[in-house]
Amino acid sequence: MIDKKHINATRVVATTFCVLVELAGIDHGIFEILQGNNPPGKILIEAIGPAPRFWEFGTEPAVTIIPSYMVSGILTTVIGILVIIWSVFFIDRKHGAGTLMLLCILLFVAGGGFAPIFMAILGSLAASPINKPKTFWDRLLPQSLQRFLLRIWLGSLIALVAL
Repeated sequence: MIDKKHINATRVVATTFCVLVELAGIDHGIFEILQGNNPPGKILIEAIGPAPRFWEFGTEPAVTIIPSYMVSGILTTVIGILVIIWSVFFIDRKHGAGTLMLLCILLFVAGGGFAPIFMAILGSLAASPINKPKTFWDRLLPQSLQRFLLRIWLGSLIALVAL
């Protein structure tokens, strides 16, 4: 059984954000692969092509500098998996947040989509104070509010994931 006192809330929150976001990035990659080895023709693309679209505006816009939907989709999927692996196993390392940010930028330019990059930036920013003293929060928040937030963080995260 996991002892709640040894759970690093910052790491769990950052990892959860990144894993959820990168699942969306992988989703972009899969839909790009389904469009085949066709050139996108422009930098701003629609990850979901006309055939598998469920509704008219369900296109999942993305940016790619890769000249093929297939290659873009494969790279997006691979980078998304790397981001998940990094955020689960290495986010608490010395350069964990910076490396995570770099991977997320690579995912964005490969075709990972707009929503994933913004959430990944939030996850990277959330990861930056891991294993560092929380002096900023000690100055900003009173102890009573800190204790309250410590009690509700896990329930709040579960509610966010459920939504």
